[in-house]
Amino acid sequence: MNAPVQSPNESSPHWNQEKTFYQKDQYFSEMLALIQNAKRTIELETYIFQYDRIGISVLNALKEAAARNVIVRVVVDGCGSRLWLDDIHTHLAGSRVRLKVYHPFPFAPKWSVQGSKLELLARAFFQSNKRLHRKFCFVDHETVLIGSFNICDQPNRDTGVTVQGYQTKMFLASFEKLWTHRWRAWLNLPKETALVQLNDTQKLRHYWNRYKTRRISSAQNRIWIESAYFVPPLNLLQAICESAKRGVDTRLIIPARSDHFFMKLLSLAFYKTLLLSGVRIFEYQPEFLHAKVLIIDEKVTVGSSNMNHRSLLHDLEVDVALNQPASLASLKEQFEIDLKNSTEITLQSLKRGSFFAWILQHILWLFKSLV
Repeated sequence: MNAPVQSPNESSPHWNQEKTFYQKDQYFSEMLALIQNAKRTIELETYIFQYDRIGISVLNALKEAAARNVIVRVVVDGCGSRLWLDDIHTHLAGSRVRLKVYHPFPFAPKWSVQGSKLELLARAFFQSNKRLHRKFCFVDHETVLIGSFNICDQPNRDTGVTVQGYQTKMFLASFEKLWTHRWRAWLNLPKETALVQLNDTQKLRHYWNRYKTRRISSAQNRIWIESAYFVPPLNLLQAICESAKRGVDTRLIIPARSDHFFMKLLSLAFYKTLLLSGVRIFEYQPEFLHAKVLIIDEKVTVGSSNMNHRSLLHDLEVDVALNQPASLASLKEQFEIDLKNSTEITLQSLKRGSFFAWILQHILWLFKSLV
């Protein structure tokens, strides 16, 4: 039997190294450099792995690493990557790269699924709303590249970071559980000094949701939120609004144009309540804002989690807390840059929606846990 991984709460609550990324080319240059310099292991998880310019360059680097006898394991989501699974599998054929698909669709390529048609349909019914939304590359069990970047050549505004330190062991433990389907008691309930926020058990999911609500409720100076999708549960919405009423500088940046029209429609349903509470709302204009950043006073988290029911209740997510002053300064600076590229929404500018939109918002609200 494998020994459980030591609890991260016994380690120093600081990363040895942090480095932030906001541009796609810089982020994937870092990923390729890490893969090319890997000596022992590469574990990679992503929601979307497109077979495009960036995807092919990553696949080639992974194949070359595997040819050097580096152990390379990749997990992609069956929903997010469904259109490119055949191409990815064909590209990796004959290599030593090991590939798995998390919750594949029943009509996915034959190589990615096992079981009868009835078994596959039953599995898809129960698993369709649970997705692998994590995005990280873990190299040599030392360095983690993590953030909101999917492996694709899309002009989104994302945020990523590399971290090194003892608590990266949590990524290995979580990956092993996903890879082997073995539920190990590898992690105790984390204390507030934990730097890695995983939600792959219900206990952890509830803990981090309560922790996030407590942090927002106790904020003293600022609550700055960047989220691709903003459909918070009522407890988080109430905490945000009450903090804004107390005079906390509360700002929200979300995309002006969403990749899912219903997400923008749902977010609009919160605007009036937020604005009346004193929350300042900004819509990012240049491209799709896909970053997931939460800055509360002098603490910041970066990762894959949106402020919506899917991230909080269903999908596998991971975020990291950063604690180096340079990282906080960089993320605050980028937030202010994003503000300049956004349009502020006010009560005066808030347009009255049509009756049809109002009805659709309420229908979507009934199914908010699915989006």
